Amino acid sequence: MRTPDEFIFKLTDDAKIEEARKILSGDEQNKAHVMGRIIKRAVPYNPGWSYHLDPNTVGWPGLKGTAFASGIDAVCGVPDNATDLYLFKGDQYLRYKVGDEKIASGPKSLASVWGVDGVFAKGVDDACCVPGGTGDLYFFKGDQYVRVR
Repeated sequence: MRTPDEFIFKLTDDAKIEEARKILSGDEQNKAHVMGRIIKRAVPYNPGWSYHLDPNTVGWPGLKGTAFASGIDAVCGVPDNATDLYLFKGDQYLRYKVGDEKIASGPKSLASVWGVDGVFAKGVDDACCVPGGTGDLYFFKGDQYVRVR
């Protein structure tokens, strides 16, 4: 049974669903807060309540007021750092401190920091750390990829 301070919200974005699962399972050890807009309207997945958290507005508090608050194209962990993430949007990236809920550095252009050009200078579809602790990253765009340091 829910208390008066609890309500249900529905997530439809795969990345946000995965993050919520990590928080609920205890895999995410850093403090986590949800930022979003409450809408005064009943929805089928939240019966008995006259409001809900709009899933299209769920985001990270430290990104409020930045272009990244409206959405992120890709996320990957910072090599050899358990608390920081690289967030990518368009031709920009930033380094985000999850536990502190703040931007550590950036936004900066992909081209100026990693020296990428062509399609990668305009943005990435995904990014990941290269296995083996090299500190390198892979950037993916369409059917192409590049390794950067």
